[in-house]
Amino acid sequence: MRGVRLAPNGTIYVRLTPLICKSTDGGRNWTHHREGPVAGDRVSDRFTIRPDGAWISLDGPWGSKQPIAVLISNDEGRDWRKLGDIELPAGHW
Repeated sequence: MRGVRLAPNGTIYVRLTPLICKSTDGGRNWTHHREGPVAGDRVSDRFTIRPDGAWISLDGPWGSKQPIAVLISNDEGRDWRKLGDIELPAGHW
């Protein structure tokens, strides 16, 4: 499901930009916080949660020849930093 993730510890996250909603009791109760900015980038609502709890997402000018940014958050989406870029091969789009 787009924008909904289950963390390895059972926490449910729903990304409703600019909010991150969180439930630690199977969805009965929810808290939320604002998602942090990424300098010059937008974070996709598609993300994955690694076993260590870090969030990984991609961003880029979809449909262009520019690289796609790989982003990481270690605090449930409050802050993001760029890990690197994926260079697309010629003719990809």
